[in-house]
Amino acid sequence: MSDGGSASSFYYICRPSGVYPDQSFEEKKSCMRRNNPSLILGSLIILCLLVLILFPVSLTGKSPYTLQSMRSRIEQGVLEFESAPYPPSSDFPLGSDEFGRDLWSHIVYGARLTILLSLLIVLGRFFIALPMALSAGFGHSLPRSIIKQFSLLFSAIPALLISIIILKQDIFLSMDKVQSILAFVLVLSLVGWARLGNLMLERTEDIMKQPFIRTEIAMGKRRLRIAVENVIPHLLTEIIVLFFMEISAALSLLMQLGIFGVYVGNLRIIKSTDAGVIQAFNISFEPEWASMLGTARNMIYYAPWMVIFPALAFFFAVLGFNLLGEGFRSHLQGTESGRFSFFRILLNPSAFFAWLKERGKTLGKTAIGAVLFLILLIGFLFLSEGRFDAGRYDMSAFPMNEVIAGTPGAETSAALIAEEMKALGLEPLFSSSQNETDGYFLDYDIDPVSLPVSSECIFGSGNETLSLKIGSDYSFLALGSYSRKGPVYDASTDDLLNIKDFSSYDDVFVLIDKEYYSDESIQYITDQLGAHASPLGILLVNRYGESLSNSIARLESRYFIMLLSGETAAAVRQNPDFELSVIARAKNSEGSGRNIAGIKRGSDPDVADESVLINMGYNYNDSEGREILQFYMSLMDSLCREYESRRSFIFIFSDGTLSEQQNGLPHIMKRFPYNSSDIKVSIDLNRIKHTEFETLSFNGQQAPVTRYYAWSLSHLLEINMKKAGIRTSEIPTVYRGEFYFPDSAAANVMFWKKGIANIVMGTVAGERRKYELDDFGSLLVETIEMNNY
Repeated sequence: MSDGGSASSFYYICRPSGVYPDQSFEEKKSCMRRNNPSLILGSLIILCLLVLILFPVSLTGKSPYTLQSMRSRIEQGVLEFESAPYPPSSDFPLGSDEFGRDLWSHIVYGARLTILLSLLIVLGRFFIALPMALSAGFGHSLPRSIIKQFSLLFSAIPALLISIIILKQDIFLSMDKVQSILAFVLVLSLVGWARLGNLMLERTEDIMKQPFIRTEIAMGKRRLRIAVENVIPHLLTEIIVLFFMEISAALSLLMQLGIFGVYVGNLRIIKSTDAGVIQAFNISFEPEWASMLGTARNMIYYAPWMVIFPALAFFFAVLGFNLLGEGFRSHLQGTESGRFSFFRILLNPSAFFAWLKERGKTLGKTAIGAVLFLILLIGFLFLSEGRFDAGRYDMSAFPMNEVIAGTPGAETSAALIAEEMKALGLEPLFSSSQNETDGYFLDYDIDPVSLPVSSECIFGSGNETLSLKIGSDYSFLALGSYSRKGPVYDASTDDLLNIKDFSSYDDVFVLIDKEYYSDESIQYITDQLGAHASPLGILLVNRYGESLSNSIARLESRYFIMLLSGETAAAVRQNPDFELSVIARAKNSEGSGRNIAGIKRGSDPDVADESVLINMGYNYNDSEGREILQFYMSLMDSLCREYESRRSFIFIFSDGTLSEQQNGLPHIMKRFPYNSSDIKVSIDLNRIKHTEFETLSFNGQQAPVTRYYAWSLSHLLEINMKKAGIRTSEIPTVYRGEFYFPDSAAANVMFWKKGIANIVMGTVAGERRKYELDDFGSLLVETIEMNNY
């Protein structure tokens, strides 16, 4: 009886009238299903959208984040400059926006966010409307009243106006991408659910009047079960049709909001802070169709392509979902409710398990086939991506340790790096009249340093002692050959920048926490203690994420300076009565350092003079440092062999990077032969200290928005790190008119001395080392490829 009632009820709702008068009802249904161009055309449009969403990299080689506000070309021997927006051309198939971003790549990559946003909005509306409509349909007055009042409200005040008023508030304009998406979904769901709820309420009331529903109630069925097993299956056709229609409505609303400058991914850029007044302007950083309309609405006469192509994208998407909804409406009209009996089974646990048991074998074969297909598909996609291999380069010829500036190991390693550069087709960056590889080298004098040959560090009292291990518990920053023993004085609470009485620091090891002082202050304090007191040694507590080096130290004959790990410092503080005994033997090293640099010319003659500089070091004194050099060599190999860059690459391997006073980068910059204005960005990788890490240290503040290429690469790196789930920690800076890294003078040479935009990256070990250099390399290479415009 229930089935018959359900069929008749469905015919009551969906049977068309006045169509095909000379045909039987079954013939009409068959004809409608055979002749359904709306469903076919809508499906084709949605299929195209799915291709855009799933395979954006295959459809465009440009990143939607890259900026190019000006470009140059030579026409008949005359150098010409052109500023964005650029008209459609071979470089920009659909033209560019006012920041030089490619519209085609913006539309391709923007499809994912735009369609996702509309789907979430529609799901939010159904999440509110369906329960409210069902509850009201069963006779509850409160949800009925809420639906009616909201419908009345939004029929009097347009949803567009309410959305603009809410989403134009500063609190929404300052949100990041994820927060902005959530805000849009919440607001647009609230302003649009009532109309949907009203439609479903009317349909629910119609269904509730059917005889089979009264029969179910008379049999004692609970309301929830009636709703799940009887009402929802009969609503399913309307839900399917309304779902696609609502996506069209959501896309239309997003388009209208974009025209009024309301969109996801808003980025506010500070234009001026003169006289203490902040002047800023907003741009759409995230690829999203509505934002393209929002920033282009004033360019309709000057650059009409900026408006036309995003509007066409919206037009085809709205058309596709509308056609799909209409197609389903025509296809499902007159369909018996038995077609949806599976959903009744699915929503009834006992019936579902009985059905599963009956068809278990057939379903099992189908499931196995589906799983195998998915495995093959995922495997294909994974292999096609090509994961970076940090160990691809053969390091067998490199020394195992003691590759330090001025040592034979460093000389051997420099020669091997230069030979590899030559094999990869890199040109020497420096001129030379000597042999073929000498042009890769730039030698410089280094200050004498001490290399620890052996050391013994014991902390304790009597039989209770703790032996400390160099490299993990401590390292030397200044060293000679001595034997010292004495108490430890914790100076953490002293004002070391204004010492009045130095006698407290005589004949003791002075413990200083670096978290409280900058590196310049530490240098001042140690100089003052050395000049006015006689400490046995100075113990510095390392900052969070700072590595302990067991390689080289400054030559110091009066006292040594040690860097302690946080755990070691805690043990020292907990035992103030213990003494520290240090026996160290060191050898001196002096001579010259050797930097290596080569350039891989770009493939595009128009931008080949522009370069991306990658700054690395090649010194190490342990196996982990050797693996890091292997990563650098593999990175250079990958970018030169597997990647065709339009711009040139400059690879610099600096000597002396294990010691600030020996660092060779400042010497390269003093004699740098390349035009600094042609270097679009420098990527400093010298802070990579671990082969396994939990966090990436990162700072792009020396890549300001005025340097478009560097700025877009910096933001793209941040986005890709977030997508990969890799945590980041910001490398500290201070502001001195521009941002400055206080912990390393060499890290500031590019930006402060040469005006080259600089991005600094490194690794922080952390407690859970869940990532490897393979992950870092994949991230970096992928981002550089995406920025290859």
